[in-house]
Amino acid sequence: MIAHRLSTVKDCDIIIVLKFGEIVESGSHDELLSRPEGHYRNLWMKQSEQTQKELEEKERKLREEEEFKRALENRKLPILKQKLSKDYEVEELDDDKKKTDKKGIQFDDDDDE
Repeated sequence: MIAHRLSTVKDCDIIIVLKFGEIVESGSHDELLSRPEGHYRNLWMKQSEQTQKELEEKERKLREEEEFKRALENRKLPILKQKLSKDYEVEELDDDKKKTDKKGIQFDDDDDE
């Protein structure tokens, strides 16, 4: 198997590391990572950092999208309330918490409980 993404070969029994077409290291993933100055270890660290940055960027974009959606909803809510208040001007009938809308339809007011 030939791979550029090291996570692809991580579980292989033996990994052969090439640099400029020549074998510079071989061993298991754990063996290669244990070499402080190893080429595989350096590549692994760089790819891990890049993957982490990509994940952070993806999370940041998701947070921004959620904030944008909330901002839109917050804008819609006052407009919706204003429209509803025009369509349903509510007036109190008496103490039994019954109300009627502009069209004369009676309903229970559960908001006060």
